[in-house]
Amino acid sequence: METVLEINALTKQYGRVRALDALSLSVERGTVFGLLGPNGSGKTTTLGILLDIIKPTQGTFSWFGQPPTHESRKRLGSILETPNFYPYLNGIDNLKIVADIKGVGYDRIGQQLEMVNLNERGQDKFKTYSLGMKQRLALAAATLHQPEVLILDEPTNGLDPQGIAEVRDLIRQIAEQGTTILLASHLLDEVQKVCSHVAVLKKGKTLFSGAVDAVLGQSVAVDVAADDMEQLAKAAETFAKATGTKTQSGKLRVDLEDGTTATEFNAWCISQGITLSHLSAVQRSLEQQFLELLAEDAQ
Repeated sequence: METVLEINALTKQYGRVRALDALSLSVERGTVFGLLGPNGSGKTTTLGILLDIIKPTQGTFSWFGQPPTHESRKRLGSILETPNFYPYLNGIDNLKIVADIKGVGYDRIGQQLEMVNLNERGQDKFKTYSLGMKQRLALAAATLHQPEVLILDEPTNGLDPQGIAEVRDLIRQIAEQGTTILLASHLLDEVQKVCSHVAVLKKGKTLFSGAVDAVLGQSVAVDVAADDMEQLAKAAETFAKATGTKTQSGKLRVDLEDGTTATEFNAWCISQGITLSHLSAVQRSLEQQFLELLAEDAQ
């Protein structure tokens, strides 16, 4: 796949504070890439540098295989912090101003308002919009010129549950049209539901980077049952790739080494003369992975 963004050893120093510490990442075309980390992890600083709002102390990055230029930035759309529009103008007129700035025609405005479900509120003043509506209008504005990459900083911050769901659906819809999305968030649920890839940051460093499916697809435990639970429990303790066992809700949970599959454990049980009446893999959640990475880094 084509790499649209390459970050190499990016560092940003504010006096004695190092906001970014030799950050390196690669984002491929068509992915929804999440920058995940607690407040102060360097997410917003990274996006600011990529949009040429902040100058890095050291390191480089490239867009579409080339050093960043004014022309390459035209291929980007972004929403950073709070949506900023003229409060006394309606949605349509605000989008016309955005169109003038970006040098595109007005013919897409109706389509954009329909995409973000604001076509019936286009004539209403921006100041009458709810926070969720404001964020949706910002998405319409950021994608008005059909950018190849959309950059979002905490896109659901401050929204109620309905607003969060609406923005998530819009992000998925935009991604399905082929737009590469780079999204910064401290919300695990947001990243897990929207992103295809994730990088976990802490204090400006990368703790993990990879596909979300690769993280979630790892079976780190199995819940099992058999007619003779006592025999099963004793046998499971001797399985070489088991890291622990415990009984809960009438099942035996067997913790497994990374890379060990439920099929492998089942085959081993059969070899021990044990027929399982229940077997289900327990998937690692992004939250588990995130907390484990933070804990390992603190050691």
